[in-house]
Amino acid sequence: MLYEVIFLAVEAVAYTGLAILLDKMSSNPEAMLCLQKLCCRKSSERSAVAATPDDDDVVAEQKRVLDGQANGDAIVMSELTKVYPNGKKAVDQLSLGIAPGRSSNWRRLLLNRLELF
Repeated sequence: MLYEVIFLAVEAVAYTGLAILLDKMSSNPEAMLCLQKLCCRKSSERSAVAATPDDDDVVAEQKRVLDGQANGDAIVMSELTKVYPNGKKAVDQLSLGIAPGRSSNWRRLLLNRLELF
């Protein structure tokens, strides 16, 4: 019984230390690249995921926005890209338009979040 308690205490300290180390490493891009090379899938597999084609409706909406057919919409985002400081892309060239009749819920949600509603 005493050995199990000692083992659990050592295990708890070790896992907590590992979690803190991984958290600190995740903010360092060079450390993350090394970690990915050691334990993650190959770069050819990652590029295959990134090269997956968009759905037809996504392509159609992007074409509609880029051709200027969404200029009358209430909300228009054209080729929106979000890149984190470590270089990871969260959003890559998102284009969409929300028609005036469909935007009331979005507007209400945004105003609620900004505490202006």
